[in-house]
Amino acid sequence: MDVWHASIKRVEKSYRIILDEAFSINPSLLIHAHNYDYIYPRDNGADIIVIPDVLGPWVYPVMMGYGITDQKLQRSITNYMLDQFSLVLDKLSDEFESFEYSNTLGTLPEHAAWSENLPNWDDEIHPNSKGFRKLVETIISAPLSRG
Repeated sequence: MDVWHASIKRVEKSYRIILDEAFSINPSLLIHAHNYDYIYPRDNGADIIVIPDVLGPWVYPVMMGYGITDQKLQRSITNYMLDQFSLVLDKLSDEFESFEYSNTLGTLPEHAAWSENLPNWDDEIHPNSKGFRKLVETIISAPLSRG
């Protein structure tokens, strides 16, 4: 937990640096972000990026390395982490008037168990085009249309 708390603090600090810099350059800038949906750790990395170090999978190998093989436990751990990330984004959107985000957690259908191929998902953390379409149509498009 200590490592996780230090990591999420670094993420928040990084967002603050980026937002401070962006708004100092353009005070009228509007920034809209979104978080992830709850992920499904599995041995399935991205096939769209050509940089070998970022192809993934990212979460699954770590889970396996720590002997965490139970899918429900993997899901509980990653859900907690994503909930914490969402709290950071929520806090930042309260503090920065021109920063807002769409909370996309829990948008895609939930699966009690899963394999490599999963509807709405391209890899272990990114939705496929159908999944992204659902995120945009149900969560992200409303605030963007107000902007």
